[in-house]
Amino acid sequence: MSAVGRTSIGKIDSPKTDELDKISLDSLDKTILEKDIVAFLNKEFDRKYNPGVLIEDPDKFVSEYDLVKILRALSNQLYLTSDFDLPIVSVIADFLVLALRNPEMMKKENLEDWYRPSTSIVYALSEKCENMRINVMISLNNFLCHLLQTMHDLSDMSFKCKFMDWITPWASFFRFSLRLLEKKMPTITDEKDPHFKLVSLSLALFQHIIILSECNQTWFYAIRRHLILESMVSLLCTTIELHKGFPLSRSLLTSLILVSTVSGLADSLQSIQAVEQINEALQKSRDMPQESKKETFSWLEVFELTIKLATSLLITLRHQFASTAIDLLVKHYHEITTCFINIRNSPDASSIEEATHATSLLCNLTSFKHVWMSQDQSSYDKYVVEVSKTCNSLIAFALRPGLLQHFMNHPHLPKNQSKDPSSSSSLKPNTVPGLETHRPSKLRPLEGEHINLDVHQALFKLLSQMLLFLHNVNPNLSEVLTMVNFGIGMKSSQIEIGIGAPSIEANKAMSLGSFLSCISLCIRMYVKNEKSANASEPSLDQHSANKIIFTLETSLSMLISQALLTHYNPPSNINEREKQMLWDEIRAELNSMFSVITRYKRKSSSSNLGLSKNPGSSLMERPFIKMLLQLVELRSNK
Repeated sequence: MSAVGRTSIGKIDSPKTDELDKISLDSLDKTILEKDIVAFLNKEFDRKYNPGVLIEDPDKFVSEYDLVKILRALSNQLYLTSDFDLPIVSVIADFLVLALRNPEMMKKENLEDWYRPSTSIVYALSEKCENMRINVMISLNNFLCHLLQTMHDLSDMSFKCKFMDWITPWASFFRFSLRLLEKKMPTITDEKDPHFKLVSLSLALFQHIIILSECNQTWFYAIRRHLILESMVSLLCTTIELHKGFPLSRSLLTSLILVSTVSGLADSLQSIQAVEQINEALQKSRDMPQESKKETFSWLEVFELTIKLATSLLITLRHQFASTAIDLLVKHYHEITTCFINIRNSPDASSIEEATHATSLLCNLTSFKHVWMSQDQSSYDKYVVEVSKTCNSLIAFALRPGLLQHFMNHPHLPKNQSKDPSSSSSLKPNTVPGLETHRPSKLRPLEGEHINLDVHQALFKLLSQMLLFLHNVNPNLSEVLTMVNFGIGMKSSQIEIGIGAPSIEANKAMSLGSFLSCISLCIRMYVKNEKSANASEPSLDQHSANKIIFTLETSLSMLISQALLTHYNPPSNINEREKQMLWDEIRAELNSMFSVITRYKRKSSSSNLGLSKNPGSSLMERPFIKMLLQLVELRSNK
């Protein structure tokens, strides 16, 4: 056989090389039969033998034609043999995995030659899994995962539809592997047990099939008939309650999050009360004696993924899932608020990420806030207060990045040892509070400390979500203007009236000054990013830039709506003169902040920069921002 058109897959050293006969695929003829390949590979060798020694020398080559022949032999061997104790099947499967690591080993025009024997392997797994050794099933699953990944990169949509034929036989095998592990879980002591690996590979194959195939009635029928979701949730609850197999718990939850985006499967998850079962397991696991818990099992990360699952189901099912989501928030109020408190006291990357997932669920649940208030008013009010306090602290930290980085590098440093003198919450009349917030802190990052930009972007993302939550639970601008015009249902503002800069004190709620500071922060971030983009320097991507604009508009809308509520339904200690002074202060602050853009506009014009690259052309001219600023001017002139 000539070496033309063949590709080397290299040689892997094996400690048993000297005990094996030298093997060369050059001796194989085009007329070779599958049984010859089986006999060719079926030799006496150690089960730990590395299949890489099938290649005698790096100069020897194997072609795609040879691999397809071997794959057919593997397919036939699974049906012909009744003794799965022999390592021959594992060796062939492992050898094919090794070969598929080279992308040139599979060509698009030959996909059908790979697909047919692979489909036979899937059916053999389904029919004979009870008689197979665990290592054989692992090798076959590993091969199928690599094969699907390679085919995904090469095939078009018409060919991908063929993988629908895999759904029914695969579902039967997948249920078998899930229940086999669940049965053995109480007796397994080593988390490297091969049963964990088998289910992990089956989950990977599950995700590949979902991505490759379109969801249809056959797909749903196979999943429901074989109780796949029920088996996955049952095994997940077992791992949580026993504090075993954390990587598997994470993979199971990730797979459930994936299927929760499909309407039909989301309905199935809701009908089997998946989140309720997981929630119950989390509570049992949380209340376990400390000595029974394993350090390798991250309860908080599992809880975080459960929150993501609940958020995905709420987005997919809407009102059908609202009560379940509320119940989850009520039962885990302590964990979520503890995370918020940790951020206010000493923020760190993991707390920020956990809080982001929890706040995402809270934001989506605000669409059903009336259901929430009727079901549990107390938890609703508590969450609003906690989010308000945390949002205020986030703004304070975002304004002082050096202080934030210092806290992240020294999480156990008490706040009273690092007091920021610029965090005063009250300012004298006729001062400019927006500029006061930007005085640098005396506490600088220590030598060798650098500001982590990824963490700051994550913090800003959390800030935008919390602002959105507050925007959704408070009367928005259109509701306030309706109240003003018709004089009905006027509510009191839930935001503090003070316009001072936000402080890093953990129990300070949002005030009008907090919104002003957030607006100032967004404007400066936006202008800085535009300067970098115009100078061809590294700048934010479009999504991050839009996030800044979104946060600016949300803060500005909240500021004006809450100021209007204060003006028309003021506290008893506020007189008419003080109400007018409040609007004058707000107008002066906004004019001062937006003047940054005006100054940059003049500077860029004098530097002959194009108007299209000017931040003023994309920010100041935005209709919503123009309308809000005009509203402030009109209100101040009355």
